[in-house]
Order: sequence, then structure tokens, then C-alpha cells
Amino acid sequence: MKRYVIAASACLCVFALSASAQNYNPTVVVTNKYKAATETAQKGEIEMAVPDSLRHFNMTFDYSVFDKPYKGAYEFRPYSVEMKPSFDDRKPGIFYMNAGIGYTLHPELDVVYTPVSNGRVSLDIYGNHRSYAGDYRKVAFDGRGRLTGVKEDGKRQYWKDWNYDMDNNAGVSFRYDWDRVVFTTDLAYSGLQQRDWFGRRSLDRGTIGFRVFSKDAVGSGIGFGTWLKYGFGHDRMTPKYAAERLSVGENSFKAGVDLGVRTGKSGRFILGMNADVATYMFALGHRAAVFEFAPRYVLNVKRWSFDLGVKADIPVTSGGAGYENSATHQYVYPSVKISYDFRRVPLNLWLGIDGGERMNSYTSIVDDFRHYGISVSSLASHATLGNTVERVKASFGLKGRIRSVFGYEAFVSYAERSNSVLERVLLKDLEFDGVVMKLPVYDLAFSPSGLLTAGLDARYSDDWGRVDLGLRYNGLFVRDEALQYIAPAALTGDFSVQFNIIRRIFFGVGCEFSTVRNGRVAQDSGSIVSYKIPGFGEPYFSAEFQYSRQLAFWLRGSRLTGQTIQRTPLYAERGPELTAGLRLSFGK
Repeated sequence: MKRYVIAASACLCVFALSASAQNYNPTVVVTNKYKAATETAQKGEIEMAVPDSLRHFNMTFDYSVFDKPYKGAYEFRPYSVEMKPSFDDRKPGIFYMNAGIGYTLHPELDVVYTPVSNGRVSLDIYGNHRSYAGDYRKVAFDGRGRLTGVKEDGKRQYWKDWNYDMDNNAGVSFRYDWDRVVFTTDLAYSGLQQRDWFGRRSLDRGTIGFRVFSKDAVGSGIGFGTWLKYGFGHDRMTPKYAAERLSVGENSFKAGVDLGVRTGKSGRFILGMNADVATYMFALGHRAAVFEFAPRYVLNVKRWSFDLGVKADIPVTSGGAGYENSATHQYVYPSVKISYDFRRVPLNLWLGIDGGERMNSYTSIVDDFRHYGISVSSLASHATLGNTVERVKASFGLKGRIRSVFGYEAFVSYAERSNSVLERVLLKDLEFDGVVMKLPVYDLAFSPSGLLTAGLDARYSDDWGRVDLGLRYNGLFVRDEALQYIAPAALTGDFSVQFNIIRRIFFGVGCEFSTVRNGRVAQDSGSIVSYKIPGFGEPYFSAEFQYSRQLAFWLRGSRLTGQTIQRTPLYAERGPELTAGLRLSFGK
């Protein structure tokens, strides 16, 4: 495996140096930021049964060395790139590539090719790669109630082995436009390959999706949209402490229909129906589903907008107590959003009351918590994958701008959940090479909780450059006093400044920070004790030279202070990090 990774990285460099330039100039985010998302802490809404990416195949890049919309220090998905083709202003023959490599070994590659685009028919072929290969720092509980890096004789200790964490994605998107109706389809592959001190995994998934929707109301003011997506995933895990290999297979089926009828000049009645179904094989052998019915009425009166509805979520499971979708259900949830646009000031105020149920399928859990599964010895029970029920969520926010240089958005919300997903660390006796060792193990927990969240995003932009600020506050209230868990950081933030020099040279500096994360763990005696994951302040820099419209070079540096940063508990990569790359775009 080591030879394969090195060979792939070498091929990436050769390919990048041999490509030629083009006139296609999308913006690309080259970011090292982890998005180890704690669903309970940062995700403000229950996801719909059908992902938004399936509803909208007109997928877009928002890619720039500096452009990284902030969602919290623990909300950067590791190595992921929202790299999906856009059908706007696309010309046939366009080719785009962004490639980079450096120390530590973090190769990255993004490719998009559009062989066909004639106004009615569009075809895009795309792919990306993100990975890390190297040592992880050893992390353990110290004598001062902290889960932090292990040091001996003043030197950091590492898991000396060939560790890696790789994301590979590829796909083909097709779209055909009629006068009033659009058909889109997407065929995609995603792979997650990992190895650490607990074992290794290889998760491969293939998906195919279809969508048909009307561009506007047709006939007697009727609009519609329907979609279907099927996926198969196979996860193979080989724990070092287990005698046998664990294997999980998942068939996922997502479908939905939206029907809208215009009522008068400013009103619409919309009925939404969604289904999310998963069946399991090998180590797991049950079925689970959530069916949703969501009627709502949308009314626009002058500067007021009313979206008034209700959702009925019906969960189904073939397992008993403790299995997926077996948590407490509510079935009926509010779905209301009211907004107002001020007439003289560019300012929008909104108020929302919402709720819903999410089926946490195996692959969706791994998407959000990518290190889950490798070290979980009780995987076959599937007891950890309960559904998330958001009984009610109230939120308020505002969004506006001052002239054309300053924009801002702020919100505050409170959600009450009967089953929240939380990260946790367990102490387990594991046998390595005949020796039993007590080691901390990464896992997940589910618990009733309340979550108070607030956020602020602001940007000042002028000819000289721009300033970005993102702040998030998370207040978690866990109802189970005996639960082992890790709370999100109370405050996270990211502040950066970018300078634009003669519109060819861009230089940026910034700092991402997080306060401590508080946790609880059970000792051998059964007593629950508290601990902390230290906070951090991570400065970084990035630079870009735009040689032409077809060719740009970039450089990024981070982890400059050498801190032991655990975006996922127990996992801390070696640092510092310096990555260099180039971006090419050309076509007809």
C-alpha cells in the first residue's frame, strides 16, 4: 500500500506539470481545514431525506485559495471539496485542473472536463483526491484532566506506522433542457481508505441519481419536481485487536416528489413527499426508513414572505430496542419561516420554527464522523446508530450589507432534541500482539439534549483586498448525567485578511481558534470523571500568483505553531504543513 500511495503522488505531480493552460477561470478553495462535524453541535437543521446535492445537479465550484466560508472550527469536512460542475455559461471542451502537494504529505487534485455543452445538452466529467499520509501524534489522558499529546523527555511521541487517510471521488453529470422541463442525472463513485493504530478500512460507494423538474409553473400554474437516488456502499474493516474482519454493506434508496399549485398572484401550495430507506448486509442485517410528508403554503405580500407548513415523519425499523430508528419519535413537526425585507435599507430579518427526524444511516454517519467504525468492537449490534429527532427548533437571524463593501449575517437558535449525535472517548482493554493495553478509543453516543447556537459572519471587501470574520458559539445541555461524551467547543472562530496586489498577486494571513472541549469518561471503577481537549489558535497563510487567465500558482502553510490539534478526538496529524500547487484552465 505504501508503494501505491507514493506512486500515485508521483503521477499527480507529473500530470500537473505536463498540463497546459486555458481560459476557464472558476474560483477554487484550497483549504486544509478539517470539517470533523459534530452533528449535534454545528448542524443547525435536520437534513431532508433527499440531500440537497441530489435536488440540484447544477453543481458549482466556490473555489479560491482564500474563499472558505466559515462554519466553525470543527465544521470543516476533512479533505472534501465541493467540486461539482456548473451548467451556467459553460462551453464545450473546457478543462479545469487544480493540483498540489507538499509536506506533510497532503496531495490534492481536482479535475473537471466538459466535452459537451450546446444550450440544451450538458455533460461534465469530474473527480478529486484528498489525502494525508504520515504519522499521527500519540494522544492520551494526562494527570491534569486533559486529553492531549504524549511527550517523553520533552519530545512528542508518534504512532510509528504507515498511516493514511484518503478520499477519492469521481463522477459524470448529464443535463438535458426542454422548454419547460429539465432532466439531470449523476453517476458517481466515492472511496474512503484509512489506516491508523487501531486498524484499517476501505469504504467504497457508488451512486446513481435522476431528477426531473419544471423550470416554472406550467399549464394551470402547476410546478413539479421528482428525484430518485440509489447507492451501494461496502465498508471493509480490519481491526488489529480483532480476530476477524468486519464488513458492512448498505443499500440506500432516496426518492421524493414536490408538487406546487399557484393560488392567485402571490401564493403557492406545495406538497412534498420524501423517502429515505437503507438495508444492510454482512455484519448488519436489518432495514430502516423514514417517510416524510410536508405540505406548506408560501405567500409573498409586499416585503413580507410567509412559508407556513407542517411535516409528518414516519420512521420504520426491522430491529428492536436500541437499533436504528428505534428512539423516541414525535411524528409531527412545525415548519414555519417568516421574513421581512426593509424597503430603504438592504437588510432582511427572518424567524423560523422547525423540526424533523433524520435517519442516521451507516454511510451518513461515516460521512460526518470519518474515523467511526475502525475501533468499534460492538459494530454488529448497530446500537450506536440511532435516529436523530429534533422536536422543535426556534431561530432568528438577519442578513444585510452596508454599501457594496461590507456584508454581514448573524443568527441565534435553540433546538431541543430527543437523540443527538455526540462524539465520545471510551477506555478499552485491547490486545496487541499478545499484550493487553488500556487505550482510549473514538466512538459515538446518542443522548437527549438541548443546543443553543449563535453565529456571526462578516466580510469587508475593497480594491486592496478583504477581511473575513467568522464566529460560532455552541452551548450543549446533555440530559443524561451518566453519559460519556465530548461537548463541542463553546467558541470557535476564524479571522483572515487578504491583500490584492496589482490583481495578480494575492497574499493572505489568518488565524483559526477554538476554546477547550469538555468531556466525560468512565473509569474502571465505573465513576465518571471530567477531562478537556485543549483549545488552539492556528495561524496560517496563503499566497497566489495569477500568471495568466489560464495559469496560477499557489502556496499554503498551516500548523505553524506545532500544536496538537484534535479536530477529531484522538487524531492529531504531524505538523507544520506547507503545500504548493498550480491551477490550470483552458478550452474553446
